[in-house]
Amino acid sequence: MNDEKERYATMTELGKMHGVSSHVLGRWLTRCQLREGGEPTDKAKRGGYTKQVLEETRGVWFWVWHVARTKAALEALLEECMGRKVQVIDPDHNDNC
Repeated sequence: MNDEKERYATMTELGKMHGVSSHVLGRWLTRCQLREGGEPTDKAKRGGYTKQVLEETRGVWFWVWHVARTKAALEALLEECMGRKVQVIDPDHNDNC
């Protein structure tokens, strides 16, 4: 297994690490300005949060996320939410933390 500092994971894997679905994780990444319209933002790409990898069996390129960097961004989002009333995650409303 890769060193944790250099480990990348899919959104599904990252969601499982945080106890949420990939859809909820996607909304969190959007709140962190790391994802928009289903794709990583320039900020995510330039900041080393994500990279594309080839799934060799099917020949499909997809994005994976740097675990440590993404975790730090999500923790910063949580801190921002803790500064005000924290709401239960409602998958139908993007303004929830």
